[in-house]
Amino acid sequence: MLNCLVVLLLCLLANPLSGQKSLFESEIVGDENRKLNVGVNLPPKFLPGGDMDGFSLPEDTAVGTIVYRLRGEDPEGSRVAYSISGDHLSVVRNTGAVTLVKALDHEATAMIEVIITLTDEKGPTAEPNIVSIRREITVEDRNDNPPKFSESSYTFLVNETVGVNTQVFNKILISDADSGSNGEIRLTCLKQVNTALSLSLLTIKGCEKFGVRSQRIAPGKFAGILTARSGLNYEENSRFTLVLQAEDLAKEPGAALTSTATVMVEVLDVQDQPPVFLNAPYRPVIHENSPAGHSLMKVLVRDGDTGQPRDLQLDIVDDPLGYFRVSSFKMNDNIGTASIVASDNPIDREDQAILRNGGTYSFGLKAIELIDNKPIGDFTVENVTVMIIDVNDQPPVFNQAQYSIGIPENLGISFRSLPGLDMTVSDSDTGVHSQFGLELIPLRNADNIFEVHPMSATGRTPVLIKVTGADKLDYENPDRREMVVQVIARGGGRRLSSTATLTILLVDVNDNIPIFDESSYSFNVVENSAPGSLISRLSATDADSGVFGQLRYELRGFGAERFSVNSSTGDLTVGVCGLSTCLDYEDQDIFTLTYTAIDGGGKATSVPLSIKIDDINDNPPVFEQNQYRRLIQNRALDFDPQLVVKATDKDGIRKGHSPPIQDGRISYSIVAGNTADNLFNIGRDSGILDVTRPINATELGEVRFVLTVRATDSGTPPQHADTVVTITVGAVDGNDPPIFQQNQYHVNVVERATPDSFVIQLNATDPDGPSDNLRYRVVGGTAVDWFTIDEVSGIVRVARGGALQWDQEAPLLTLAVAAVDQGQPLAQSATATITIQVEDINDKSPNFDKQLFIHHVAEVTPVGTRVLALGASDPDTSSQLRFRLTDPFQIRNKGGYLRDEVESEYFSISESTGILTLTKPLDHENAAVVMFRAEVTDMNANAEYPNQTDFAEVAIYVQAHTDNGPIFSPPWSPAHPIIRAEVVEEQDPGIIFLTLQAHDPVTGLLISHFELLNKLTGELTFKRRIDYEELVNKTLQFQVQAIAGEAEDKRMSLATVKLDVLDANDNSPTFTEEEYKVKISESIHHPDVLVTVSATDKDSGKFGQILYYVSGDGADLFVIDDPTNGIVRVAPNVSLDREKQPSYTFTVIAADQPQGSEEQKRSSALVMVELIDVNDNAPAFTQPSYTAVVPENAPLDWSVSQVEALDPDEQEGGIVEYSLVNEGRLEGLLTVMPNTGSIIVKGPLTGKGRSEPYVLTVRAQDKGDSPLFSDIDINVYVGDITPNDGVPSFVKPSFDEKAFIVEEAPVGSIVFQALAIDPDDPATPNGRLTYKFLDDGTLGSDHAFFEIHPATGVVTTKARLDRETKASYTLILVARDQGTPSQQATRRLNIIVRDIDDHPPQFIRTPYDGPLQFSVLEQVDPGWCVDQLKASDPDQGENAAIEYLIIFGDDAGVFTLERNPDNLVRLLVKGTIDREVVDSYLLTIKCFKPAEKPSELRKMYNPQDTSEIQVKITVKDIDDNDPVFTQTNITTGVRLNAPLHTEVVRLEAIDPDAESGPVFYKLLNVSFIRAHHYASSGGDTQIDSSSAVSKTFDLDTSTGLLTTSQTYGLFVDGYFLLHVCAWTGEESRSDRKAFNTLKVYILRDSELMKFVFTKPPPDVKPILADFRQSVEQSLELPLTLNLYESQFYSRDGALDFSSTSSCFQLVGKDHVFDLKDTELLLNAERNQRLRSVYDKFSVANLERCVPRGTLYEINNLEIWLLVIGCLIGAMALIAALTTCCLFTR
Repeated sequence: MLNCLVVLLLCLLANPLSGQKSLFESEIVGDENRKLNVGVNLPPKFLPGGDMDGFSLPEDTAVGTIVYRLRGEDPEGSRVAYSISGDHLSVVRNTGAVTLVKALDHEATAMIEVIITLTDEKGPTAEPNIVSIRREITVEDRNDNPPKFSESSYTFLVNETVGVNTQVFNKILISDADSGSNGEIRLTCLKQVNTALSLSLLTIKGCEKFGVRSQRIAPGKFAGILTARSGLNYEENSRFTLVLQAEDLAKEPGAALTSTATVMVEVLDVQDQPPVFLNAPYRPVIHENSPAGHSLMKVLVRDGDTGQPRDLQLDIVDDPLGYFRVSSFKMNDNIGTASIVASDNPIDREDQAILRNGGTYSFGLKAIELIDNKPIGDFTVENVTVMIIDVNDQPPVFNQAQYSIGIPENLGISFRSLPGLDMTVSDSDTGVHSQFGLELIPLRNADNIFEVHPMSATGRTPVLIKVTGADKLDYENPDRREMVVQVIARGGGRRLSSTATLTILLVDVNDNIPIFDESSYSFNVVENSAPGSLISRLSATDADSGVFGQLRYELRGFGAERFSVNSSTGDLTVGVCGLSTCLDYEDQDIFTLTYTAIDGGGKATSVPLSIKIDDINDNPPVFEQNQYRRLIQNRALDFDPQLVVKATDKDGIRKGHSPPIQDGRISYSIVAGNTADNLFNIGRDSGILDVTRPINATELGEVRFVLTVRATDSGTPPQHADTVVTITVGAVDGNDPPIFQQNQYHVNVVERATPDSFVIQLNATDPDGPSDNLRYRVVGGTAVDWFTIDEVSGIVRVARGGALQWDQEAPLLTLAVAAVDQGQPLAQSATATITIQVEDINDKSPNFDKQLFIHHVAEVTPVGTRVLALGASDPDTSSQLRFRLTDPFQIRNKGGYLRDEVESEYFSISESTGILTLTKPLDHENAAVVMFRAEVTDMNANAEYPNQTDFAEVAIYVQAHTDNGPIFSPPWSPAHPIIRAEVVEEQDPGIIFLTLQAHDPVTGLLISHFELLNKLTGELTFKRRIDYEELVNKTLQFQVQAIAGEAEDKRMSLATVKLDVLDANDNSPTFTEEEYKVKISESIHHPDVLVTVSATDKDSGKFGQILYYVSGDGADLFVIDDPTNGIVRVAPNVSLDREKQPSYTFTVIAADQPQGSEEQKRSSALVMVELIDVNDNAPAFTQPSYTAVVPENAPLDWSVSQVEALDPDEQEGGIVEYSLVNEGRLEGLLTVMPNTGSIIVKGPLTGKGRSEPYVLTVRAQDKGDSPLFSDIDINVYVGDITPNDGVPSFVKPSFDEKAFIVEEAPVGSIVFQALAIDPDDPATPNGRLTYKFLDDGTLGSDHAFFEIHPATGVVTTKARLDRETKASYTLILVARDQGTPSQQATRRLNIIVRDIDDHPPQFIRTPYDGPLQFSVLEQVDPGWCVDQLKASDPDQGENAAIEYLIIFGDDAGVFTLERNPDNLVRLLVKGTIDREVVDSYLLTIKCFKPAEKPSELRKMYNPQDTSEIQVKITVKDIDDNDPVFTQTNITTGVRLNAPLHTEVVRLEAIDPDAESGPVFYKLLNVSFIRAHHYASSGGDTQIDSSSAVSKTFDLDTSTGLLTTSQTYGLFVDGYFLLHVCAWTGEESRSDRKAFNTLKVYILRDSELMKFVFTKPPPDVKPILADFRQSVEQSLELPLTLNLYESQFYSRDGALDFSSTSSCFQLVGKDHVFDLKDTELLLNAERNQRLRSVYDKFSVANLERCVPRGTLYEINNLEIWLLVIGCLIGAMALIAALTTCCLFTR
């Protein structure tokens, strides 16, 4: 209200009442547009959506973001302004854009309260209005606070007996400051933690043992609860580590935040474990009869509960013989220790209980917990097995005293010991006491033939008698058929020895091979020998008897099928091949074969057999050429080159005659064409054709002779052949024609080729002279107008005037070119032909066949009728024509007047064919003639030749329809005047094929007058036979005219006769081959293709369609699935078997259509199929089963049985070989002869006798490419003769077999499983085996690391193995049966410890070793090997592989490492080495396991880490740098009156190379340059390089000191230019030099300034260099300060010994500063830096070197010189005057 009053008052004051409208006066304009003209300023207002109503902001909104836009308006339309309160937001006053200016945090401030204000502009009489609104802005929460644990780690205790699912801990507190789902927590246990391995394992186990969950206790507050998921065991794990992860449930995917905490769980122990023996198992060893109290072993035992252990008591239990007792048991640190010692009862190894256990004795140790010192707690009993060591008291004993065996005479070839000998020596003692030696003594006929093995043995050992003199075993030597030896076994003394006698009987074997009388054989056979003709009988002999001496013969080799051999007699005959003879000398004249004799034992001897075929004259000669042509020069005496006519005859020389008959020897003769005087002659034997006299071509002209030459062979009867020799005689004397390289040339040329473009270059040679003299010219051909040839070079080009065009009719052009020589008296020439293929381009326009097409059409022609085809053609091959009709269109009526209408719709045209079609009915009255233009365009025109178009005029005359013309019979009509007829081909001439009929509509009579008539009857006949196949157009078309009325009233009608010639089935199908011969594998099956037959039929349509089918004997075996393609296949479900039927012959019929018609034509072809054998039959045994019986003492080679299998396949597929594929328990004892199937005894069957049969499996397998086989089981009964005569034998390990075990394998790991077999029944004691180690002391204590299971033979480890300590172990395994007497076998087992990667690589060094010292020359090429080094890894193989890396000292990448397979690393140069840049490198090289090598690593050297090593590389210098002057382009000066040898400047050059030697200097030249403004002549600048100038300075070659060599009074107003050089070594050999230029000004003192120092000269001179440098730097200009000699300062003619003056000069780059400029530049008042320099170096003043106005002070010498000069002048004047006076007189 108050505001309104104020506004009202202001309005009254602003609007006086006089003469103006009332304050509240208003004006209304219209109903919708109300204009206020009120003096009141109404307040503004916020617009909806612009007043922050319900506005909120996410807390993660970035500061500076425009978050809202305020919107308001003022009723008066004035501008409004915005404002907002608070610290977080700001607003742009005029736009309302609200911006966030302070970061938001929902957790700190969830709601922002602001006041937004809207202010308008003040009115004319009122102040601005302000509208304010209070708003609360919600700060939306975002997940920006991770969960927080109250502690970083927690620890709690839990009893190991805690129950499953019991809560064990709930003190974990977690909070999350976020709200909503962002503040919800999920608690999990992490199993994968990036930490140490042991901690990671504890973490995994902890997550498995404990469950974790979260429980909400307040908003944002949660408790973590742990429960036991499974039972705990203190002894397994006494501590667990859990890593808990708290993860919030963020709204947005992927925005969850996490935190972790560690929980340590300590498990409390309870008493629940029995005692544990720490050093078990116990396997001690003790000697029998050891004294009482002798220590057996130490025992360590403790309580299994390590958390709360109890004391223990130790007792011996289960000690039936009371051999041992417990001594001194004590508990110390919860571990009980005791000694087990021998009791008073003596130990006796001979006790039966000990013997039954193999010398071992067992008892138990019982450890029991004490509760209140009473043994009532848990207990453990540990078994102790004691090995009782025996003493030596038993002799070795043979298993029998006499032995007798039979052995084959060739034993030494396949056996190293006597088979079937069952000799065993047993010593019942054990260990070393059971050791004995063996010796063999020959008693009869056995010297140096046998030896015993082993030479020494232990316990029960099988004895082997080895054959050492196998060459002496010969059954043919009667002394060797029976041999006797004695074997002696010696124990510890004479009384401990025994002997046995062995009788050896020799058995004859197949040890002789067949022997032929000759080492090779050769026979001659006439090529026409009949099959079966005997060539020779070849036989061999064999010294063996019985079946071994029976021989059979085989013939093998390429061509062996041409011959036959009787396998029994050796008769060699000509083979049978189904022909009159199988031999052909011309096909193969010699056969080199292998003839083999094979005895009954399979031994074979082969000899080479050569069968030479003798030729007969059964072939005529054959000339090498069908005809010969040769040119002979005029007057030549012979042909050049020689003319040789040669023929060959396949028949050769028959050498079986004396002398040899040469059927193939050819003689030549001229049988026709020679002159009467025999101008030509031919060598009878050589075939050389020559002339008998010169031919005079001048007389004869061009002469051509055609000779017939005959070649006759020398056979009986002789045979001959003829050839033609054409000889042309040249008519020119002494000049041979040129010769082209080719007679025919072929080139391609593009149509419209550019004129003068290259086509080809021809080359001809002149045999008489240089080819350069040849001239080429075009002499003919179809391309004469389009090509030219360069007469000198022979280059053919496109002619300039001719446009080369492609012609469809003749795309090939020819050009005849002649090469003409310059011979005398007449030139000779040669010609060559060029065939030119013109390649078409689309460059020609199409052309209509006519320029004017005129056609008549009846007006009654129906719409849609094809009226006319506009023919057009385009010679281009790639043309694509398009037709269309174009303006102008003209239509004339019956009277010939042009109609105004331009309708063009009467006709349309096909764009592709050009056929005009009637589209509108015709009317002769209004449109008698229709004319228009047709256009044809090539749409595929070449881009270079566009717009290929042609036009033609078309005139269509509309014929009026009349009703009185003759009318042909239907279907003819005036609108469609066409008569169609059909006729079959091959009609006889004169046959009427069509009779035309027409009648006159006026008279009604038939028309008898036609244009094409036979006797005017209207009958059309054939004049000749028509063959459908020869016609190109199968429809014949012609016109016939019917004429009615008389001549003055003749009425006519035309009919177009279209005669369709029909094909008749007059051709039979013709097969491409008369017979089809097929060789194919018998394995062919449907749908494999057997053969494809093909036939053709000239007829068309159905008469030309051919169907194929099979007929005859093979119709049921072979089919043609698709009768239209002729593919013959084997019928489905049909298998061909060559063994049943080797070949098939059937007929294939080709028949045309229609099927079964009388007109059908057929033809047939014979298909002969020869089956090629495949190996598709497995051998078949002749019996279904086999049974055999053999005694166990059967000798070797005893025939047990014989099997037989047959295979019907051919060649290798029919050859059967036998083998044993399953020998069962008779492995190695029986064998089957591969060729005969005989099963014989191979090894002794002793001990194999039993009542059940042994089952062997024999395989019969053929030798085909894919062998097939059949197996059959044979039951072999071995008769048992002697009980327990079977000696065990090891199957595994085999001889020298190795077992492998990785090092550090856990104790108890399986190493190997031994397997032995006993011939006796395993169900009886004789065949039941046990295993153990044989500890004879020879192999050390290797067995102590292993144990073997007595029943299974499994060898396991007893201790951990370390390969680096011991890499291999040797065990002796014993397999013993339980029979009486017991039998045993031994076998050595080598155990190899395989390496694991358990050692890191390291360098062999100490922490105190210095770096390795290497050196390398600088500038070596990349790849240079500096040196090599190697680290060590005790592992093996891949585990010992070492990689290397430079980890420090090579930042520039100058070096690289290359590792060799043997871990040797080469240090190679990779970059550029420059000693002047770096003179040494100190590298750190680290070695790694390959898998651990990083891609890069930078690390300082650690001397304590032996995987690192330092390498110092010293870079050796080479002379690769030029000397370098320390200062170049020197500008200095020398004073005019400087004394001699004054120092001008000291040059200094340095060579970066360390060993380059001293630097020498040389003054190259000196020039004096006088400035032009000082020159006496006033001319240009003068340069003086005279010898006098060159001597003005001296340069010390060693020091570089440049000094004056004279005064410079003659050299003022200029400067000297000096060129100097520097080098190292000898100048003549040095190519490395440095050059410098000096500019030396001649200075007057008056041109110099001087510095005045407040120090004496001795103090100033040492600092002048620094002073000079400081001044130059302070001036910051490209100038040089040259200081000259320093001396005591002269003040007013008196010397000041406390000060120094130094004259100087400022020199720019190309000029000298004058005094004025120098004073200006060195004014310290204008340069503060210069002032500092002056102060630093005690510069007191800057003066001219010669003060201004100073008078010249003459010295005494100069005074005397002036006096003397004056006297001389006076005297000269007097003398002149005197002379004048005398002359006057």
